[in-house]
Amino acid sequence: IELFNYGFSNFHMVNVADEDDSHTVGSSGFFETDNDVFGSSETLLVINPDDVIILPNTAEYEDADAVLNYEAASDERTVAVIDYSYNGIPVGSASVRLTQLLSDPAGAVSDSADEKSGRIYINIIHVTLGMLVAFAFLYFLFWFISVIRNYSFSGQRRDQRRRKKRRKKSVIDFDRYTKGPDDF
Repeated sequence: IELFNYGFSNFHMVNVADEDDSHTVGSSGFFETDNDVFGSSETLLVINPDDVIILPNTAEYEDADAVLNYEAASDERTVAVIDYSYNGIPVGSASVRLTQLLSDPAGAVSDSADEKSGRIYINIIHVTLGMLVAFAFLYFLFWFISVIRNYSFSGQRRDQRRRKKRRKKSVIDFDRYTKGPDDF
């Protein structure tokens, strides 16, 4: 009982995924997208959120030394293992894993992280389809307006055009009568 009391009162567990962002590929924001041009993707590599290290109460996470080991992968999703030590004593390890999207062909993506981050993602496929629909609508609208303007719904328009032509032809040229016999 005394050993347990000593351990609980003098040590604390630190979740590595909450504290460390230097080993996560998508932490810069460059690789992290909701929908890219070629499909849906998310952060490529993450630290397993279940992995913890145990540190003395007097130590912080930054005091622990980390060594990245690529050869200690335990399964196909684990890319590397980060071994932590404090003053030369091992205090735990954390695995760097491929995300669920890359390893699971079904691609079940959680949107909870996107809602928390406040990011707005633009889906290029939806934007392109929207632009094509808008272009087709405008093209149809201009075509329809030109058809309406050029189509004669009754004989009235045709009659109006004939009257205008007759008026232009029936205009008398008075200059022709003002010329003298010498002007011809």
